[in-house]
This record gives sequence, C-alpha cells and structure tokens, in this order.
Amino acid sequence: METIRLWVTGLASAAVIGAVVLVLTPGGGAEKAVKTIVSVFLISSMLLPFVKGAELSLDTELPDEEEVIQNENGISEAMAEQFEVKLRETIENILSQKGIHTRSVSIDIKTNGDEISVEKVTVVIKKESANNLASAKEILENELQIKADVLLEGAEG
Repeated sequence: METIRLWVTGLASAAVIGAVVLVLTPGGGAEKAVKTIVSVFLISSMLLPFVKGAELSLDTELPDEEEVIQNENGISEAMAEQFEVKLRETIENILSQKGIHTRSVSIDIKTNGDEISVEKVTVVIKKESANNLASAKEILENELQIKADVLLEGAEG
C-alpha cells in the first residue's frame, strides 16, 4: 500500500511541477517545445515504477532480522577478505623492495560486526634471505606498525 501511495504522490507532484512550468512558459515557438517536454516528463513519472521493475503490490515484506544480519556479516567478510589480500600484497611489496623474498604470508583476521582486526601475521621468508630475518621483522613493525612472526623457510612448524 505504501508503494502505491508513494507512486501517486510522485505523480501528483510531477503534475503540479508541469503545470507551474506551463504557466511560466512564454508564448510563441518555445511553448510547443515546453509542452512536449512536460508531457514526456509526466508520462515518465507514470511509467517509472514499471520501467524500474518495481511491483505495485499491496503486500510488501520486510526482510527479517536474521536476513539483515546475514547480509551484514557477508559484507563484513567480503571486506575482511579484500583487506587481507591488500595487506598481504603490501607486506610482500615492501619486503621485496628491501631485497627480502617471501615464500608465504598468512594473516588471521577477525571480524566483529563492522570492525576488522588483524589477529596474527606470519611471514615465511625464503632461505636466500636468511640473513634478513631480523630486519624483515623490524621493517614490518616500523613501516606498517605490524607485529609479525617472521620465520625462515623450512623452519616454520
């Protein structure tokens, strides 16, 4: 019922606006063009719900609370996944720029409502970068403000 009321209100508003525009239109050649534009405007206002695929029904269902929570959780999880990917890429790029080659970067992320927090970061560097083990940890702490476990390839358990 609310949908129909909104549609009728919008249509009435469009008619009033069209009438005001027609009253303010000067005569002559411009009058015909303005009448055409107002007509198209009114027809568009009438057809808008159908073009948008909206249903003019008397019974509308609101999503239940569980469905809303599931949607919010899905969005939070998707954001957490994107954050994890970006953080992993950033860690790999920064270490690579410093000549430290990583084998893997694992990130544990926790979502709580709309909050995303990094629980644990573990970086495994390749054996050829073994002498940079301590500097890798220092780089992550200084440049990204991340406390990470930095392990040598083969030593991770």
